[in-house]
Formats: sequence, structure tokens, C-alpha cells
Amino acid sequence: MMKLITLLLLLSIPRIASSQNNLIINGNAPLIKDGTKIIIRRVMPRRFSARKSETDSAYIKSNRFEFKLKDNNGEFYSLTIGKHRTQLYLQPGIANVTLSDSLLANVTISGNLMADEYDQFKNQVKNDPVHLEYIKVSRDYSSYAKNKKANADTLAAKSKKRDELTELDDKLYERLALTWIQTHPGSYLNPYLLYSAYNQPEQTTTEAQVKRIFSAMPANITHNVWGQELKYKIDSLFVGGKAPDFAQADTSGKQVKLSDFKGKYVLIDFWASWCVPCRAETPNIVKASQQIGSRNFSILGISLDSEKAPWLRAIKQDGLNWFQLSDLGLWRNNVSVKYYVYDIPANYLIDPNGIIIAKNINGDELLPTLKKLIK
Repeated sequence: MMKLITLLLLLSIPRIASSQNNLIINGNAPLIKDGTKIIIRRVMPRRFSARKSETDSAYIKSNRFEFKLKDNNGEFYSLTIGKHRTQLYLQPGIANVTLSDSLLANVTISGNLMADEYDQFKNQVKNDPVHLEYIKVSRDYSSYAKNKKANADTLAAKSKKRDELTELDDKLYERLALTWIQTHPGSYLNPYLLYSAYNQPEQTTTEAQVKRIFSAMPANITHNVWGQELKYKIDSLFVGGKAPDFAQADTSGKQVKLSDFKGKYVLIDFWASWCVPCRAETPNIVKASQQIGSRNFSILGISLDSEKAPWLRAIKQDGLNWFQLSDLGLWRNNVSVKYYVYDIPANYLIDPNGIIIAKNINGDELLPTLKKLIK
């Protein structure tokens, strides 16, 4: 699969003062000069990446600064000075934050349980032998790749090793996150950990497991944006959920909506002209279109291309005679963002009532599955 490498931190930040509980950040900056501007932003899930970024700011005075925020039961913040940034995981109440320098290389937090818990979890990941090996192999690959005289076979071997360790590191994060949730059932950190674990590229957690884990969480810790986003995914993107409507331009610029196909089975196919696995999957979709096209069935292709010419060329070359939509936004394609598409090819099968009845059916499984599910 073609993967979206940067996952969770390609995020946007809406207005902080939009929730219900107070958070006071008491800041201490003993080595930072007065008048230095500090910006704080609340980090949001990828689905909100199109929102206008709004921030709060403060200026250091007598080596102190303060923020009074609304924190909706455990949130994730980005604190910035100039080009330097650090992350804060904070629950309502008090957080005493000490900045040792303007580079934000050494930040300590006291008085806030969620911050303490995140440090504990982060250290579990950071000190695990699998993660340490992943860091070592990644650095080795990066260093060797910069060598202009690098041997192609050696570079390929190092790349393969890095990819293998990346997969193991993703699974490590998922395992540690689920273990944390089980052993700390009341932690405000849990919705974020479950959200991020389920978004790992190599995640193995099933939708049924996510539903079970989320439903067992105390209601007070699921009111933050990560809990709300998990509920959105369960209700709208899991099998059995109501598929979100969308509108996007076709090849002629005409807006086409998913709701235009109400009463039909619809296969939403995410692909791109530059995606080799997607192009390899095309014959299976063409075959399905030819054999099932007359059975109250339509296909909506959503292209993650960034340029129109190669998109149109691929449609013609591959004989894609079904609806083709794109906003030419690459990984920021608004439908792919709404549907949390991180890998392509990917697809959703929607029934005539708009309910998702299957996901990511490819290869030899595509046609038999469609024949079985489409009545």
C-alpha cells in the first residue's frame, strides 16, 4: 500500500476557548528574556485540518507567563516560541510549566496528572528495546542515504530493515497503548491513546475491539476532542456506520455528492495515478464494474492526485468509466480526510441506505464479496 507517512501530527488548531473546564498554566521561564512571545494551540485530529488556526498567546514578564484556558477533559497542546515547539498533554486544573530555555529542549510540568501519565507512557515507549532498535536503524539509514557514494544494494537493504522496524515500532505503540488503557481505566489520556493506536499504519486492533474499549471508558474522560473523534469514527466510518456525505468535483468540474446515489450500492474507491498498487488493482475494479454495473451499483473514484493532467491520463489509460472525483489536494483531499484514508488503495462499500457494509476489499476478494453483498 501507498502510505501517508506523517499521520497524527499533520493537524490543525481551532479556538481554545470552546469547552467547559478551566485549565490554568502557571509558567516559569527563568532564563528567557521578558517580552518573549509564547503561543499555545490546542491540537486537533486530522479531520479538522481545514479549519482556520486560532491561538492564544502570552508574553514573559519577570520570568513568568500564564494561560487561562478552557480544557474539555484532557487535551493536547502545542507550545511555541519562535520556531521551537513542545507538546503538552493536560487535563483541567493546574499545570506548573517550567521552560529552561527558549529552545524548549527541557520542559518540566508538575501539578497535572495527565502530564505525569503521558511522561510515564512516553518513557515506556522510548525505553523499549524495539523502539531503541528502530531509532538506531532509522538513523543508520538516514546517515547512509546522505552518502553520495552509497551502494544501491546496501541502501535498499537498509531501507528494508528500517521498514521492518517501523512496522514493529507501530505494533509496539499499539500494544503499549492498549495495555495502558487497561491498567489505567480512568486516565484522561486514554481516548487519545486509543485514537492514535487505531491510526497506526500497521495497527491490528479491530473495529469491534475499539468499540468495546471505548464503550467501557468512563463518560467523563471521553468528552475531549479525541473521545468525540473516536465516536465519529465508530458511528460514521466503521462497518455498520452511516457513511458521511460529501461533495467533490468530477473531471468536468461538476459537483457530485454521495447522497446523489441514495438507493444504490456505492463502492467509494480511493486511488491516485501515481499509486502503483492502485493501478495494479484497477483491473479488478473494472471487472466488477462490468459484471455488477447493472445491479443498482455505482462506483465513485476519489483521486488523491495533485495535478489534473496525470489524473485524466490514468482514467483514460485504465478505462475507468465510472464517476471520478478529486479536489487535487493529494493527501489533503477533503473526502480522504473525512474518511480517514491513510493508505491507498482503499475503499468503502455503502448500501442503499448509506450504511457501510464492507471496507478495503481488494484483489480476488473484490468481485465475490460484491456479488455476495449486493442484493
